[in-house]
Amino acid sequence: MAQPQRPTQSRRRRGLACASALIAGTALLVLSKSDDVVPSSYRGLVKESGGPSASGSDDGDRRRGVIFYNVYIPPESAAASPEEALNVVREQMSQLDASGRARTLPVRFGLIGDESKSDDVERICRGADGARDCSRVAYEEKGNEWVTLQPLYDHCRENPSEWVTYMHNKGSFHPSPENDRMRRMITKAALSDECQTASADVCNVCSNRFTPLPFLHTSGNHWTASCEYVRLLIPPLYFYPAMDEVMLEDEVEHVLSWVNEGKGWKHGLYETPVAAAAAEEEDKNAEVNKKKKARAMTVEEKNRIRQLAKMSIPETYRRAVTFMGRGRFALEHWILSHPRQRPCDVYPGGYAWGHTDLPPPPGDDWTPDLRRAPRFDTIEQFVIPPFEEAIGEPWYCGMESRLFEFDKLYEEVPFLDSWVWDFYERSKEYCQRKQQQQGAS
Repeated sequence: MAQPQRPTQSRRRRGLACASALIAGTALLVLSKSDDVVPSSYRGLVKESGGPSASGSDDGDRRRGVIFYNVYIPPESAAASPEEALNVVREQMSQLDASGRARTLPVRFGLIGDESKSDDVERICRGADGARDCSRVAYEEKGNEWVTLQPLYDHCRENPSEWVTYMHNKGSFHPSPENDRMRRMITKAALSDECQTASADVCNVCSNRFTPLPFLHTSGNHWTASCEYVRLLIPPLYFYPAMDEVMLEDEVEHVLSWVNEGKGWKHGLYETPVAAAAAEEEDKNAEVNKKKKARAMTVEEKNRIRQLAKMSIPETYRRAVTFMGRGRFALEHWILSHPRQRPCDVYPGGYAWGHTDLPPPPGDDWTPDLRRAPRFDTIEQFVIPPFEEAIGEPWYCGMESRLFEFDKLYEEVPFLDSWVWDFYERSKEYCQRKQQQQGAS
């Protein structure tokens, strides 16, 4: 696999930001054009809209696309067998065969684990008639989703007008009936014509369900996205330490040292290899950056947001990974980590995230319904039983925390036409009530 280039000194914390700005989407949601939705302390921080489209081609029927598929094949000694993992590949390729536009797209797969099964994966992927364009782009004996997400990111850097679909053989590491249902739901969503042909004016990331809890993500991490948006993101391999830096300010130098030294680094629940030190990358987007539409925040404004957000990070979760979009959960957060994300989703049921309220077996017996996200009106509708207590923490419910993270990662806040402002304003009463209840307990 080609090694990612190392961010320059000035860009370690925000990644490889580029900034052709985002069009205001109006097809499925009437957006406010007044700053009344923005709390008074934030007025003046944001621009009304992003200007020219950064979502790629508007012609969903003719735009070019590629499917990137992360495949894990366990060793014979693992709890799940190699054959079970290959059966998951067969099932997902059957879903691809039954899809509409997606079945015509080339597939590029990254393989983790048993390399002797690589030919089997490719043969299944190509189909019974061998007609599908399918090839391997990466292999690692050990790893996780960065193995395939990094080639996806590199592809988008070189092909900004294209769209990409990302999926993986979920359940190959932890087989269960719940994972089977979730996999069928999220695979159907990402491959659906609704996601594959969604207008660039509507969204730049499409999945089964976008959720703001416990961090911005889509459970299961299957999605279709615009390359013009993806190329704004921090490279996947560097997103691990970037999220650690957001949450663990006292460990910044330690977290960044593995990038600088080009060493492998194991931290918490995940393991990541890093590239050897490389020549500093020329900023290919320098001219675009000069035309950046989002107004830069002053030092005073940044400090105020940081102080508000830092106080709200719950100490009990500060070093946790599960609820913070860190560690092995970082790459579920990655695709929706930028303030210019414009999500939509297609699952029409009441599912929010995790394994609660999954569609009934087999998991894919439903009709996609494209909507701008968040699909639900307030954050209360995204709270599921494992999170009922934690939602009282301001970090999860407060707008300040989202702004803090966006600014820390990308040195931007959302435009006024973003869903963020209206959604958190509508959720304010519920959040305040939950925080009062937690404070009284």
